[in-house]
Amino acid sequence: MRAVLLDAVNEITKSRRGDGRLDKRRAELEAWFTSEDRTHPFSFLAICEALGYSASWIRRRVLQTK
Repeated sequence: MRAVLLDAVNEITKSRRGDGRLDKRRAELEAWFTSEDRTHPFSFLAICEALGYSASWIRRRVLQTK
């Protein structure tokens, strides 16, 4: 689960570099980070809850710069 979260953070950070090819992926990642879904074991909220991380803190840090 930690690896999934770290990969998502790395990808969304990489998408900030202005590569137009990553626009679609960035939108997918933003949707994953902002989703309120807890039913899927690898949803953002489920991962944060399982690892004891603050979802709101991570969201603020990751999505603060678009």
